Amino acid sequence: MLKKLLFFTLFSFALGCLSAQANIQLKGSLTDCETDSLLFFQLNGNLIDVLGKIPLQGGDSIKSLNVSLNSNFPEGFYFIGGGRPQNSRLILFAGDPVIQIVGSCPVLSKAQVVSPNNQALEAATKQNESFGKEANQLYTSYRRARAQRKDLKSLDSMFMDLDNRKLNYFNQLRSAYPAVSKVLSLQTFPSFAGYGRKLINNEAIYLAGYYFQFVDFTDPFHDQNPHIQDAFRSYAQNLGQLGMAPKAQLKYVDMYLDQLRGIGVKGHKGALLGLIQGFQRSNEDMFIILADRYMAEYAKLNPVFTQSLQKQTAPIRSRMIGAIGPDIKLPNPEGDTLSLSDLRGNYVLVDFWASWCGPCRRENPNVRKAYAAYKDKGFEILGVSLDRSKDAWVKAIEKDQLEWLHVSDLKRFGSVAARAYGVHSIPATVLIDPEGRIIAKGLRGAALSKKLEEIYSGENSSKRRGSKTKKKL
Repeated sequence: MLKKLLFFTLFSFALGCLSAQANIQLKGSLTDCETDSLLFFQLNGNLIDVLGKIPLQGGDSIKSLNVSLNSNFPEGFYFIGGGRPQNSRLILFAGDPVIQIVGSCPVLSKAQVVSPNNQALEAATKQNESFGKEANQLYTSYRRARAQRKDLKSLDSMFMDLDNRKLNYFNQLRSAYPAVSKVLSLQTFPSFAGYGRKLINNEAIYLAGYYFQFVDFTDPFHDQNPHIQDAFRSYAQNLGQLGMAPKAQLKYVDMYLDQLRGIGVKGHKGALLGLIQGFQRSNEDMFIILADRYMAEYAKLNPVFTQSLQKQTAPIRSRMIGAIGPDIKLPNPEGDTLSLSDLRGNYVLVDFWASWCGPCRRENPNVRKAYAAYKDKGFEILGVSLDRSKDAWVKAIEKDQLEWLHVSDLKRFGSVAARAYGVHSIPATVLIDPEGRIIAKGLRGAALSKKLEEIYSGENSSKRRGSKTKKKL
């Protein structure tokens, strides 16, 4: 997650208080308020748009509010507070003629909001959290069963049952509380095992292209919906784990961003910020691409945040595709130091893995197959283990029959190599060309085979083959 991502600037103040000619009534009482008014505002990306002030009446201990708002405020979300969303109350405007607020000014974000739509939203949020906990338990069981090569049919049925309950609940909301269902649509993603396989028999494409399958991003509601940022952060975090090339990921990301751009600026900016947050740790290439977009489009609007982004992207650019990859100098299992730079003249796959990493171990047969096909054509692999135990590391090499070069400083994610390449999760791969430049990242399975076939097909591989310093394990 981006550090210090939100920098709030107040602008567009409305003079005086909001007009009394309205059909939306805000009522309620607040305790411990040290002010006679609260700001009424919306999020605009990582800025706020102040729409006016809400006057408070009464003494020092309890203050009341009773104000009418013009009906020309679009359906969507609005904040009441002191100008910082962290301690302001988010309120859904969706046709409720009266909205009551009860709470305390020092913890205004926890105030109770009473109206049919806001209470339905609170209930839907709790129900969705319950669905999420159940899904996480199933995913844990699913991963364990798959690792143990057990039959997955019973778990598939359990996923299907959960998906059906989630969709039934969503459809009920869509009928009874349409605005609330628009919020929940951002978080309604049925599993691949129970639902997605019926649409497309590819889990990666299902997540990338169907994550927001129940969302209508052409609805102007989403330009007034701050939940957009959280939704796109989660999307990017999941998408960044798929091993897709940035170009492929960008196709899906742009599909959604283009729709949001068509309804306004706030939704587009919120989605872009969420993507930047989500990709920062899961896919640095996408992080840079989208950070550059934000700076190109919104730098003048928010120069402080732009400066922060510039500082965060600077060290990452040195390990982007096209840059010379940072050298790696680490000991192999025998204690001899091997260097990535010693392998110049070869195409080298730097493979970050560990004995304790289930997905890494499941990927090893694919890597072994690729190595067998191209090792005599100038292809080398440098396995960088993020283990802490040398014994576990060496045993995994032997058990999985990994015949290429291996190094490790046994520091897990504190490894100097992992830090140099910005590796926060494994498996992670980086493909280096004979000149030492990074030409691809995140290649796994079929994507790795396809890339190597593209490199070696129809070429005289002997011209690329350089000297090796390969040491027998």
